[in-house]
Amino acid sequence: YESAPLPLNSGQPLGAAASPLQPSTSGPLGDPPALAKYSHGSAGAGASTSTTPAPLTPPPMLQADSHTKLEYTLSPGATSPQGGPPAREFPNRPSQRDVQLSITVTNPVKREQAGMFGIKGSYITYQVSSQYTSPAMARSNTSVRRRFRDFVSLADVLKKRYRGYFIPPRPEKNAVEGQRMTDAFVEERRTALERYMNKLAAHPVLASCEELRTFLEAGGDLADSPQWRALQPMQQGNFVEGTAKLSKQLFGLERQVLDPVQAAQPTKKSADILRAIKETAQSMQVASYSDEELDLRRAREQLEVLKEQLLTASKAAEKLVHRMDRQSAVQGDLGLAMFKVAKAEEVEGAGLAQFTGTVKQHQQIGGDTKRFGTSLVRVSRVSRRATGKSAVELGTLHEFLGFMPAAVKGLSHREKQLLTANTLQADLEAKHRAIRDLEVAGAKVFGGDSAKQRKISELKEDVAKLELSIQAARAEYDKIKTSNHEELSRLRSDMKMDLVHMARMYSAVQAASSERALEVWLQLAGEMGATSEEINRAKLGSAAGRGAV
Repeated sequence: YESAPLPLNSGQPLGAAASPLQPSTSGPLGDPPALAKYSHGSAGAGASTSTTPAPLTPPPMLQADSHTKLEYTLSPGATSPQGGPPAREFPNRPSQRDVQLSITVTNPVKREQAGMFGIKGSYITYQVSSQYTSPAMARSNTSVRRRFRDFVSLADVLKKRYRGYFIPPRPEKNAVEGQRMTDAFVEERRTALERYMNKLAAHPVLASCEELRTFLEAGGDLADSPQWRALQPMQQGNFVEGTAKLSKQLFGLERQVLDPVQAAQPTKKSADILRAIKETAQSMQVASYSDEELDLRRAREQLEVLKEQLLTASKAAEKLVHRMDRQSAVQGDLGLAMFKVAKAEEVEGAGLAQFTGTVKQHQQIGGDTKRFGTSLVRVSRVSRRATGKSAVELGTLHEFLGFMPAAVKGLSHREKQLLTANTLQADLEAKHRAIRDLEVAGAKVFGGDSAKQRKISELKEDVAKLELSIQAARAEYDKIKTSNHEELSRLRSDMKMDLVHMARMYSAVQAASSERALEVWLQLAGEMGATSEEINRAKLGSAAGRGAV
């Protein structure tokens, strides 16, 4: 569950709660949108930043027949076909932030490629189109074709080159090979990739970065693009190379001092085992941190707590939406059952009424039953639309929950870089002590000790290199720290804006749904003979209830 977000609209910025559950007017009755069946099941690699969208399973819609064609117009001032009161308009989810770049991922095409032993393989390419909407970022619109591994490459490059930023997680790879070519999977991946790209486009830094621009503009195969290859970060080697390097370092065949370029890069344990060992040992030492660093570490702990709180809230929202969907479905089922009762009364009751002298009552029973069934179906449709809208708004919780691992990881980058700087500082102090000890020992030898002098000379070279490496590590730490501050401020602002907007829009949806349902039931009460006094009393009771709340 940990990182499985509720799907967002294309073009929505990170943190803006929206989903593909937009109102639909397809079908003879203008059926309401399907409910998002977002599940809290496993999303794959839980703590990783990769996510997969939960499958959307629409609930069954009510079947239309000659008695249910009473759909109202969801627009201000419109009246129902039965001459009832005006229908309420359900508010739509607006974009909460101005997006300067809009990206669409469309037109998946299957391609074949030669494989080993003459076996052909296949993959899917997607058309990625970009459109800039801000004059400050005015560039020509582009359209290129990319395959999934290109999106993976983009995510890897951004993760390595923009340490400290809260980079939106990319869609997860498919673990089941046989599912990759099914239409359902291809469409699911297409929408997930489009959401991912638009999250990047909404980021204030990533939207204008060279990596994203090259991804959107480089023609042909991305892997063959010289511009793209030039942006790839330095490779740090693999486990085999790391093991060979460790052997040389232990036997003195290779210097153990980290150079400034490597000092500004994250530690890859498999490629530099000795460095990883030293940093692990350093992490066990008691260290003193500045107030600013302590505040940032507390912020990471608070995000961990917030993640658990969002998990609880998202589960509760899921339960609420499912119960709303169940209620609307039961209302619709009851309405259809009442139509069957009316039909039975119409077919069977007519003959019996002639023998019992209850023709008038028979007609009244059939008419009232139809009207009751009609009202139930109408209220069911209102409820179903409100359910779909509620799922859209409450999806804010699910979206922020899916983003928390990326935020925690962005803050962890700074802590790891500080650990690298502290480890280098400890190495520097150790070499200074070694130089002093050698100088003292050499002074006791008449005429000096040439071997010790060579060792001192080597240590001084290491010291000079270490000082440069420490400067590089500290500079990278300061850079990441600045990014952390900016990203935390942005996250707080986005959460405040989106959660307030979620509450406002959810309450507006519930109010519109309740008022529309009240109108339907009051209309039915009037049609079935309720007096004006009874209707007014019901209205006053409803208004009093709202006032008490």
